[in-house]
Amino acid sequence: MELLSIAANEPLVPDDIDEAAFGTDDRSFELRATRASGSSDGRVYTITYRATDSAGNSTLATATVLVPRNR
Repeated sequence: MELLSIAANEPLVPDDIDEAAFGTDDRSFELRATRASGSSDGRVYTITYRATDSAGNSTLATATVLVPRNR
C-alpha cells in the first residue's frame, strides 16, 4: 500500500498534516482538528492510497476524516 495524497476541503497550511510519509505504506500520521475561521462546515480530509498486488494490478482507495464544525 502507498500513501498518495491527503487533501482537504479547506486550504491547508504546513502544520495541518504531520508525520505523513507520502509514497510509502504510512498508515499513522496526524491531522489538525481545526477549521478555517468563518467556516460553516466542518473540515473534511480525503486520504488516498494505492494498493498493488504481486502481479502489478493496482487500485485506489480513499478514506475521509471529518472535523465537525461544533468541535
